[in-house]
Amino acid sequence: MKIAVVGPGAIGATVAAHLSHNLDDLTVCVRTVFDHLVVDTPAGRIEALPHILTRPDPAQSVEWVQVATKAYDVEATALWLARLVGRPMEWDARKATSPASAPDTGFPRR
Repeated sequence: MKIAVVGPGAIGATVAAHLSHNLDDLTVCVRTVFDHLVVDTPAGRIEALPHILTRPDPAQSVEWVQVATKAYDVEATALWLARLVGRPMEWDARKATSPASAPDTGFPRR
């Protein structure tokens, strides 16, 4: 199964680390690149080497996407989700870092 995790903060990194032990095809979508994933849990340390992407344009379609961002970053995931579910949108690096400038997702803005 192909799975992607968007937003590897405390929750996303923990989910990705656990998934990595049972998956051969795990992609982690990040803003800042890192070499590997290390999560310390009460049961011990989990280390993983998922496929890391820092831009949505090279992302391939996956079967399942876990979005683990803060609420104010949800709109910024639109480009990632479009690529990961097989509906690519145009990538514009100037707009990629600001949730306020993310493409219209059809959801009401609050």
